[in-house]
Amino acid sequence: MRDLYIGIDESNHGKVPEIFVGVRSYDSYDAIENIPLLGKTRNHSNIGERVGTREYRFLVSPYKRGDKTLKTNILLSLTNPLIKEQSFDYLHLLIDGEIPKEVGIMTRTSLSHILKISKEKIIITSGPDYDRKFELVNIADQLANHFFRKKTLEDLTSHKCLVELVDSPFTSNPVRYS
Repeated sequence: MRDLYIGIDESNHGKVPEIFVGVRSYDSYDAIENIPLLGKTRNHSNIGERVGTREYRFLVSPYKRGDKTLKTNILLSLTNPLIKEQSFDYLHLLIDGEIPKEVGIMTRTSLSHILKISKEKIIITSGPDYDRKFELVNIADQLANHFFRKKTLEDLTSHKCLVELVDSPFTSNPVRYS
């Protein structure tokens, strides 16, 4: 078997709406830290070529972030549709920006229950500049920027890769987003 990698980034940093993108790959090259750092690609003409055979999903969040349950539900909503089969040794989530420790724990616990795999097989890492350190997150960044700058909400809501934000049955309380 092999490892599954999912790179996650967002556009619009805390302003509403915010677009979150998850990109999936089995290629370990996509998850190797790049030195020197990658540039952020804002020319979208090669986006299809960069995505290649990788799958991606995105969601449009009309909520201001900050709530830990909301962050967990965003990660779960992006990740679940990208895991079609469980033919992997480890699942790696590479997330641009620091996520609170509690979000990582809730996400890992929820994925473990949903996928019926050991928590030890789920590795979640996050940090600043992941969108410049890892190819997979860099592609998620380019997609998020493309969707935010070049697509209308009407375009996005009819896109085949759009996922809806769902409440995890494993977070402590369902959230009433405001």
